[in-house]
Amino acid sequence: MIKVIIRTDRIEDFFERARKAAQKSDHGEPFNQSVTFSFEDPHEALMVLSEARSLLLLEEDLTQPNDSGQ
Repeated sequence: MIKVIIRTDRIEDFFERARKAAQKSDHGEPFNQSVTFSFEDPHEALMVLSEARSLLLLEEDLTQPNDSGQ
């Protein structure tokens, strides 16, 4: 089964992963059985998920401590 990863990320991080994948390919190394969808805007990432999964992620995010230490 192929693992699907959906993440928010900076464009620089996306290209860094792409460079590492290209180097891996150049060396003939095997790839992980996964596919990654990267979005700069978290709202765009939520648009590709079902409503139930989006709500689950939002609920999980609300249970995590924020950066202000509260």
